[in-house]
Amino acid sequence: RDALRRCTEIVSNILHSAGQQRGEAMRPISVAAFLGEVAADWRALHPTITLHYDAQAPGRATVAAETALRQALWSLLDNTREA
Repeated sequence: RDALRRCTEIVSNILHSAGQQRGEAMRPISVAAFLGEVAADWRALHPTITLHYDAQAPGRATVAAETALRQALWSLLDNTREA
């Protein structure tokens, strides 16, 4: 499921770059929950890499959980792992 979701996100990003949308709506989610989801998914595919982060978000901060934001964070984690 994680791999399928990741592939869907990649295809969505490619379509977005080409000026097309998949029609998936953004969903508001707390910053802490969003970061937790990204971290959990990334850890599942990289179990030998230690990932530390502080999930404390001020108040009830929310973010639009857009695929592009998720992809950007994922790429940042991948780049850090490679460095």
